[in-house]
Amino acid sequence: MTDPELLAEFEARFRADADPWRFETSDYERAKRADTLRACGDLTGARVLELGAANGVLAADLARAAGSVVAIEAVVAAAQLGTERLAPFTHAAMVEGLIPSDVPGGPYDLVVASEILYYLDEAAYAETLHALPGWLAPGGRLVAVHWRPDGPERPRGAAAVHDDLAALPFLEVVEASVRDEYLLSVLRHRPDALPAPPRDAWVVMPARDEVDRLGDAVDAVDVAAQHAAAGRTHLVLVDDGSTDGTSEVARAAARAWRHGTAVVLAGPGAGSGWARRTGLDHALLMVRRAADGEGLIATTDADSRVPPHWLSRLHALVDAGHEVIAGDIALEPGTHPQLVAARAARLAGRLADVLRTDPRADHPHFAGANLGFTARALASLEPLPTPSSLEDDALRARCEALTLPILRDASFAVTTSPRLDGRAAVGLASALAADAGRLGLLPNEARTAAPPPT
Repeated sequence: MTDPELLAEFEARFRADADPWRFETSDYERAKRADTLRACGDLTGARVLELGAANGVLAADLARAAGSVVAIEAVVAAAQLGTERLAPFTHAAMVEGLIPSDVPGGPYDLVVASEILYYLDEAAYAETLHALPGWLAPGGRLVAVHWRPDGPERPRGAAAVHDDLAALPFLEVVEASVRDEYLLSVLRHRPDALPAPPRDAWVVMPARDEVDRLGDAVDAVDVAAQHAAAGRTHLVLVDDGSTDGTSEVARAAARAWRHGTAVVLAGPGAGSGWARRTGLDHALLMVRRAADGEGLIATTDADSRVPPHWLSRLHALVDAGHEVIAGDIALEPGTHPQLVAARAARLAGRLADVLRTDPRADHPHFAGANLGFTARALASLEPLPTPSSLEDDALRARCEALTLPILRDASFAVTTSPRLDGRAAVGLASALAADAGRLGLLPNEARTAAPPPT
């Protein structure tokens, strides 16, 4: 659990009541805990980690059977109660902290995650999935239990969590039980599954006359690189014939980059298609020169800001087997509400069209501001299309022609400028300009507030 408002709510509950969910007395909780302990198997001498231990009721039961127990809980009041409950067990400890950043290093023979993983925000969730192989000893087990009904306070449902766990290549499913009120899965760390080498990422960002925005866009990618629990993140900036000082900003950003290599390439000044291809071709060349020839290649725009969990989520989706990933696109906060409403109406129609052929789609976008590819998938699209605008539509059409599955995932939206004077002749800016014209808005009325600070 990482959401500050939810943490505050749970803090208040545990301060008002030592057992607000009746872990000790509820028939449901007792039956679920017995089922969980049954799934844990023989714990003699086992090293156990419990994620999201609340007030320590389950941790105490684990301590009665295991060789050692480490329980972690983010809610301070709950962790204090858990510390008191575990006091009689000298081989058990309660850690107050966040998942995954404060989890003590393993390996553990058993990791228990009971009604916790669906509370994690997208960044923490992706990082937790990346961290699991380091927490589990070879042959170790993960027992996951989650309540089935969805709730607005949870970013994802139980089924999504258990499907994501089952898709992790280093785990094999031992048990997948569907109860009336919860899902229970037991997964085993395959002894033959060697940890995959950390995957590097290449981020491609074309820019033309973006002196006022490029720095913020790179800063956002910098934050995402800090959150990425993977290999290095390399930056590929393409200055496509700028005349306003963008090249100086790009070179300064490349010099300051600390997460991998950084280059500034000169684009041909022939539009967004050639500019993006210049960057993507360079990224593919760098991947091919790498020892394993594998990598994540992502692309965004200089007038956009990626979220902190952008790269973590892309890495996690690649781990789950996806090779072409299209993220969501949102307008920056402060955009005129009438423009937001007009765009939403347009997108609803587009989504209905997309759902006819892609029922899994969360949104209708396939936009260069938020795309991710495995190197293998992107290489299969060569030569990359180079229209002067809407190159992302041409790239999508190439994917569809080759029957490459596209995952349209809404869990990592990029925010982009609502400006009406875009760098491409056709694109988001021209669509917003048409909306503004119909609404009678002047260009300086696209915003009701300044864009948020970085």
